[in-house]
Amino acid sequence: MVTYKKAKFIIDLKKAELIAKKVKFILQNVPNSKLFFSLKSQRDEKVISTISKIVDGFDASSFNEYIYIKKLFPKKKISVTGESMLMEEIIQIYNSGDLYNFSSLRQLKEFSEKYIKEVNIGIRLETDYYGRIMGIADNEEFFEFFLNNKNIKLVNIHVHHPQKYKNDVRSSIFKKILKIIQKFKKANVYIPQSINLGGGIR
Repeated sequence: MVTYKKAKFIIDLKKAELIAKKVKFILQNVPNSKLFFSLKSQRDEKVISTISKIVDGFDASSFNEYIYIKKLFPKKKISVTGESMLMEEIIQIYNSGDLYNFSSLRQLKEFSEKYIKEVNIGIRLETDYYGRIMGIADNEEFFEFFLNNKNIKLVNIHVHHPQKYKNDVRSSIFKKILKIIQKFKKANVYIPQSINLGGGIR
């Protein structure tokens, strides 16, 4: 019988804190920027507690991650993105004052039927993620939704592309975002105020 030892990682907390501080320092040159830590990369409580004093908030990719970080740091901002989220979980996120980034128009339409209050939302903009198309396409159906649902304000656009550090990819992403802003402005629809570029720094 073959047995495997559980992998163990030795994490230098001082080094983790130093890296977070360096990234925060770099972002000082980007006006109105915020640093969020992705729980998908590390969920160790000691690591999270160490960098929590430096980051502006946390990024969760599942409801379990959201509940976990909400209990640890209830006052920190939390941005949530995840395709498998149930509608009752999404509504709980909004009732708690946090932001969910919708991954499909179908999901967003279902939410609009159940949550009729004025609300600020985020979307995951459609990108090619390792050969898999993920997110909401910026097509006419997308624009019509926000034109017909003025109580739902798109405040955040989440873009997660594995090659966003490449100039041509980055240019394509920002052209898409600019197109959305221009169309919203022309139609007198609330204009998004923030862009979440997802994880990864180079």
